[in-house]
Amino acid sequence: MEQFKNSLIGKTVFFLGSSITAGSKDTDGQSFVEMIAEQTGCDYQKEALSGTTLADNDVDAWYQETSYCTRIDNFEWWKTPYAIVVQISTNDFTKGFPVGLISSHLSPEEQDRNTVAGALEYVLATIKKNAPKCKVIVYSSPMAPTYSAYEAYKGFVEWELVALQKKWGFQIADLFHQPNDNYLKHLAEDGIHPTTNGYRYLFVKPIIEELLRN
Repeated sequence: MEQFKNSLIGKTVFFLGSSITAGSKDTDGQSFVEMIAEQTGCDYQKEALSGTTLADNDVDAWYQETSYCTRIDNFEWWKTPYAIVVQISTNDFTKGFPVGLISSHLSPEEQDRNTVAGALEYVLATIKKNAPKCKVIVYSSPMAPTYSAYEAYKGFVEWELVALQKKWGFQIADLFHQPNDNYLKHLAEDGIHPTTNGYRYLFVKPIIEELLRN
């Protein structure tokens, strides 16, 4: 792991997400974030809250107050982050939030925060505005095929996320597509939240690889 420390020690990485980024009581409130920090020596700020969504929601004030679009302002941008890692939340899809369309605009103010695509574009545009040289990594989550939002999430990962990458130029850590079914043993009974070993074996290496990618 020394090569990781030589590359990332002293650099600041922001992490934005919901419960999978946050960790759970079953993982003592820790996730891949702390594992990556330990292995690489990077500094980090974790802005993650269980149950939250990328998109705002005009019907429920809680989702609007806790969305990624709102919480991205909690980052200490003056730290000039080396990278930011953004989770594609599963909650938008379990709640049935609209996917929306990819816009032709580049400023945060012109994005539709009430759709999943628009909210991700808002986040990307905000990063561009506050830290234009920052590396951006968007990650998808592994999940059991029996999970209720599996097909909707799969569709977004395979279509909208790829199209958004072409527009914005971010990196993708595709953890949704796993090479075999062995990953299932590293998920909790709900088919979505990783165990401690799940974080260790499914998340840490591919995200570090993206952090180190030129």
